[in-house]
Amino acid sequence: METVDAIPRPSWWYQKEPFDPNFTFVIDGRVTRYMDSPIAEKYNFEPIDRFFAVGLPPEEREVRDHLLLAHTLRNRVTRWAFWWSQFFRETGNYKACRRAFNHLEVLCATSLEHRAAFLRMANGDVFPLGIRLELKKIVTRRDRIIC
Repeated sequence: METVDAIPRPSWWYQKEPFDPNFTFVIDGRVTRYMDSPIAEKYNFEPIDRFFAVGLPPEEREVRDHLLLAHTLRNRVTRWAFWWSQFFRETGNYKACRRAFNHLEVLCATSLEHRAAFLRMANGDVFPLGIRLELKKIVTRRDRIIC
């Protein structure tokens, strides 16, 4: 099997560390876990910047990596490049950003676990409000397509 150093990684890579529903940890003297089920829409305890890989479903780790890429690429798009891309020809940074956000839409529709990961992150407090609202919009669009 090939080594993968870039983020986001291929989907198979995340599956190497599956979610363990029995995994718990102690916070402030209380035994807890991030969530009870991979399809839970809210966290019991929201992971911040570091987390135990087996405590989160592989689908959530995949979504987190793709979200990181999408927002990094969005930050590279200047106002000039945005407007140029709207009226003339798309710039390279704009195309890369658009592809990354399109991939997030595809991920959300991939499985119930992916959709639940979007909702957990959107319902939490760790991500900035703008990102949480964007995640909710992605789930809403996905739900409209499926219904």
